Amino acid sequence: MAFLDREAEKRLMGELLSAARHGTSGTLVLRGEPGIGKTALLDHAAETAPGVRILRVTGVEAESELGYAGLHRFLLPILDRRDRLPAPQRGALGAAFGLTEGPRPDPFLIGLAVLTLLTDHAEERPVLCVCDDAQWLDHESLRALAFVGRRLQADRVALLFGLRCGDSGTVLDDLPWHRVTGLCEEAAHELLATAVTGRLDPSIAGRIVAETRGNPLAIRELGGELVTQQVPAPLLSQRLPMGRQLEARFLRQVRALPAHTQTILLIAAADPTGDPDLVWRAAVHLRATGGAVDLVAATEPAIGAGLVTPLPVLGFRHPLIRSGVYGAAGGDLKRGVHDALAAVTDREADADRRAWHLAAAAGHPDEGIATELENSAHRARLRGGYAAQATLLTWAADLSPQAARRTARLLAAAEAALAAGHTQRAEHLLDRAEPGLDTGSTGHALRLRGLFLIRTARSEQAIAVLLRAAALFRESDARPAAKAPGGNGTKARTGYATESLLAAFDAAAISPWLTPHQNIRELATAALHTTRPDEVPFPGAY
Repeated sequence: MAFLDREAEKRLMGELLSAARHGTSGTLVLRGEPGIGKTALLDHAAETAPGVRILRVTGVEAESELGYAGLHRFLLPILDRRDRLPAPQRGALGAAFGLTEGPRPDPFLIGLAVLTLLTDHAEERPVLCVCDDAQWLDHESLRALAFVGRRLQADRVALLFGLRCGDSGTVLDDLPWHRVTGLCEEAAHELLATAVTGRLDPSIAGRIVAETRGNPLAIRELGGELVTQQVPAPLLSQRLPMGRQLEARFLRQVRALPAHTQTILLIAAADPTGDPDLVWRAAVHLRATGGAVDLVAATEPAIGAGLVTPLPVLGFRHPLIRSGVYGAAGGDLKRGVHDALAAVTDREADADRRAWHLAAAAGHPDEGIATELENSAHRARLRGGYAAQATLLTWAADLSPQAARRTARLLAAAEAALAAGHTQRAEHLLDRAEPGLDTGSTGHALRLRGLFLIRTARSEQAIAVLLRAAALFRESDARPAAKAPGGNGTKARTGYATESLLAAFDAAAISPWLTPHQNIRELATAALHTTRPDEVPFPGAY
């Protein structure tokens, strides 16, 4: 693949691959705006690495809340080596992927399992790991890959990420990174000249280069459209963000396709698997085949327009095409597509994805769908996917017809968000649950609010909140029955009053210089009235 003005990036990636071939591992995060060329650079690295094993995954927005979904796709080519892992790592990885039953997997062991698999494979030949659109990879998968990136040494493994600018605050922030910027003016004009036919007015060319700020995809797509329309920069004058301009460009191309082809593209945009059989079955379910006998014939116009890649995997040429197609579709149309995908998704083999499609298809509260989402949340929790659990429980709450069930699910979602480290999300969920609190649920809400305050460095405020929670639990015999996070069964009577007091003691220990003596006395008095010799308290998830 030929590049214009990308010498710095090619040098960095070349050095990374050369070091891996000679026994030294390394990591590099390429940051840049949509269309700036990150994917092309990652493709170049893979294409110019003869004799190197390539493992690749691309983040998909629709899967960003499914814990370990991206890591599963990434490791599929070498997952047959799982039996060679040490037993603790093998068990953790199997539980995370739902391959085996076992205790909730430890993220540390999962990270070690991935590291062991990669370094074991690298003993045979160097390994290049490529993760594109990392901003859409689920949190658990990205955390595991970042864990690996921090521990690679003399392992013959190179790890490359592509990440959109503006996605700060990720687990990749402390890894080596490079900002991919627009092409220089000379290279941008050269690319524009190859993207159009005939002579282009110099003033229009200069306007395109200036407005696109050297963004290669924008130059090719918008430049070509402006020339064919023979109008001076009608789109660029809108001053829209570059990503939105490109989405609009792609969307106009999609709307020029036959209606049945547009529907099939929406089906593909709504499901991240790229499974052509699944997409075709959904199209048949919707009677959106246009009389074509197979998916190839039905999508030929889109393939010819360069919007999707050919089979065997149906994929969009650029993520902005997917987001444009899905974002522009009306609510009824999207619900119909998700309903069709749910209908053709295997209830047993892919229950979680089916539940997700059912939720997206629901236009009103439905306890049956909410229960399926709650069950999926429970499975996510067993895999250690707390972020996914929080999302699934939030969706379940939104679809709950009964106020009490909605509140219980919001509280469980807040607890899962805290476990995932998403404190702002937990606070939002607690705020949503507050209007529906009753006598039985107020103690749980206060306990979670206290844990939230500890997480956000407000320990002195947490003490009073946790003392109130403990008092409410004592009033209900200190053993309230509570729906377990994830919605599968009832949490054992393990002493929420004691758990709240333990958290309050921790808060007092963290900020002793801010804790009034009165609070310490109240803590001691509450402990004397709560803890019994036969009770074995356990610390909560704080």
